[in-house]
Amino acid sequence: MRAIIILGLLIAFAFFAGWLTMRGDRDKASIEINATEFRNDTEHVIDEGKALINKGTDKLQGAH
Repeated sequence: MRAIIILGLLIAFAFFAGWLTMRGDRDKASIEINATEFRNDTEHVIDEGKALINKGTDKLQGAH
């Protein structure tokens, strides 16, 4: 049950972040993955993480 709730929250977050979109008409429905948006967001998070690590490393080196 917990896994289903977590999966539902992840899917809801993906829709909120713009990574997934739903389209539908009378005969068809589809869910599309916006790979460009996902890639841009993940690259941004990686860059922010690297900057944070570098900042921490600089502080540690300055402390010695």
